[in-house]
Amino acid sequence: MRLLAMVLALLVGCKDGSRPPNAEVAARAFAESLAAEVIPACDATKLAARMETKDNATASRLMCEWLTGVTAYKLVSIRTVDGQPHPIMRRLLSDPATGAMFVAFDELVLARPAKSTDLKLTDAFSFRQGVWISELIAANTTNLQTDYLGASSAHPAVVAAQGMLRSGDRAGALEAIDALPPAVRAERGVQMLRVRTAVGIDTDAYKQALAELAKAFPDDPAVALIEIDGALDVGDFDGAWRWIDVLETAVGVDAYLEATRVVALVRKGDLDKALERAEAAVKLEPTLTRAHEIKLDVLIARKQWGDVLHTMTELETHHGSRFDVAKLRAEPRLAELVASPLFAQWVDERAAR
Repeated sequence: MRLLAMVLALLVGCKDGSRPPNAEVAARAFAESLAAEVIPACDATKLAARMETKDNATASRLMCEWLTGVTAYKLVSIRTVDGQPHPIMRRLLSDPATGAMFVAFDELVLARPAKSTDLKLTDAFSFRQGVWISELIAANTTNLQTDYLGASSAHPAVVAAQGMLRSGDRAGALEAIDALPPAVRAERGVQMLRVRTAVGIDTDAYKQALAELAKAFPDDPAVALIEIDGALDVGDFDGAWRWIDVLETAVGVDAYLEATRVVALVRKGDLDKALERAEAAVKLEPTLTRAHEIKLDVLIARKQWGDVLHTMTELETHHGSRFDVAKLRAEPRLAELVASPLFAQWVDERAAR
């Protein structure tokens, strides 16, 4: 999910009573140990040993694809489905080219097979890709990121559209998608592909694709992430807020999503409410670096220079961040700050640290 770019540019380096009370404890322990094993590198063979699916080797390989490039994998909540605890995991990854941060969520389905004392992962749903691992296995899909589009995956025109998109011919890909039979074009995966295709064409085409997806799948958390990204891109800040509501209903309140609300509020110009929500996001998950970075953006916009410097110190001291003083001095929005005695004192104290 795209965040405000300025702070990143300044950084260098860097109860459900129907089930037994221990069921959630066991699910939580499984999820936390799984997260520790698959990050920073996902070993498909080791992951397969923790699975109980129709094809563990394929399931583990596909899930490792989800985790490619992920910098943090964290349990954020437990969702109860049919009386069973389903861990909700948050993936964080950044675009190597732009530094833009993206978020995704996975829902894990666990079971304790007969004659086993250990929980096993039996299925997983990606709220970013909008698909279950079991669906991918059933469809004999080999590439999760681009090839699975529901029942339409093998439709010649869909395959052709994907090929054009990969080669950079977005206009041709969009034309091919729009020419599909209505029943094929209406599928969720195809609609999501249409949004991704329209991004690079023009704003009107992008808005139309987002609106069509939202109309076809209202209140569907599987399309919420793409709708949140799109709403922020086209300046529909109220729309972004509503889709965050949809997603948090499914995955639980999450500090990253709460920080994304702050992005919408800042761009909308409501800095008072933005600061309030930013502080709440930090309190919700103090270790989440992005929450502090978003708070810093708000403080800069409000010109609360003492708080800006305090938050910068917090980021450098506890989050592994490092601010480039030359970039700070060159940033026009910080001209008032860098000319102040407060900044000179901060630089001296930083050098001492």
